[in-house]
Amino acid sequence: MWLWAAASGGTEVFRWLPGRGGEQAKDLLGETFSGIIHRDRWKPHEQLPHARNQLCHASIRRHLQAILEGQGKPPLKAPCSGWDNEAELALRKAVLWRRGCIGVNSEEGARFVERILSLAGTARRRGLDLLAWLTRALQTDLDGLPAPALT
Repeated sequence: MWLWAAASGGTEVFRWLPGRGGEQAKDLLGETFSGIIHRDRWKPHEQLPHARNQLCHASIRRHLQAILEGQGKPPLKAPCSGWDNEAELALRKAVLWRRGCIGVNSEEGARFVERILSLAGTARRRGLDLLAWLTRALQTDLDGLPAPALT
């Protein structure tokens, strides 16, 4: 399973998906996604025909440096720098959090991780205290009221 992340404005969304291909990109973003994908030339993103693509600045730098040094090709795998990729920053935090845990051993555990990371990332982006929001949500649920909006 691969942990995918999408980030924009005040929202972060995480999904555990069984691969890194075009079908997973469509599953996360939808087949008609027409926003901007910040990418490092990963081919599956090209299967979203309505999306606009922004190449990762760190990847471009690596390619240019390899050409200047006469290597011809850059290293196969190196992460994009955080300053130019919102999803990379979100994913890096999630991966570090996951490494500190035992892991995900069930479908239910995977869904919990997706949801809690999505809530925590979205709350952080909106400047909210996630614990206070969750406390309000639990209390209103116990009182039979709709959960408060994440605003």
